[in-house]
Amino acid sequence: MITIRDIRQSLITEVFKNLSLNDKASKEIWAARVWEVLEKSYKAIGGLGGTGFNSPDDMVATIPFWKLRVKNGDEIIGLILYKDAAGRKAVAIGSNGKPDGRKAVLGMMKDDLSRSWAEMSKGALGATMRIIPWADLKKFVIDPLKVQEMMPKKDVAPVDDAFSNILLSKFPVLRPYAYTRTIGGKVEMKVALGKPGKTIS
Repeated sequence: MITIRDIRQSLITEVFKNLSLNDKASKEIWAARVWEVLEKSYKAIGGLGGTGFNSPDDMVATIPFWKLRVKNGDEIIGLILYKDAAGRKAVAIGSNGKPDGRKAVLGMMKDDLSRSWAEMSKGALGATMRIIPWADLKKFVIDPLKVQEMMPKKDVAPVDDAFSNILLSKFPVLRPYAYTRTIGGKVEMKVALGKPGKTIS
């Protein structure tokens, strides 16, 4: 005989967990799993770096807002972490590397365009261009001069016509919005997307 409990246990459940400034205890519970997802997600590009990402404890102490997509109670399939920098800014994105995780993260990124902003490059930028029509995405692209204003201490430099990049070749509509920054000693091309100025409450 199949009971209601058996049915409930067989269901796959997914929920969002939003951990903000006052959720230090909850962040400490999730920190090791968040760290594991991020390490795997950033391994191919040399690892995760920057302020707040020296260790799980540093992440708990420094990164104010975490959005986790959790499956079956304790499995993180996708996540985005945010700092308060010219508004709510996504600073780390990761998934479990499986189709469900990639789908979850792309959905989170799409939903976030109207409530946060992010500097995108490489895989994240390419994926965004593929899933969101340019007619819809264009209203969320941030001019490089505005990015300079938002991050005056960073070496933001708009790209010129001679700058070569695979993504710009594939998506030439991005060229007016592309800029470079030196991160970890490497010059990287980025495009900023979203809505700055929405602070983390």
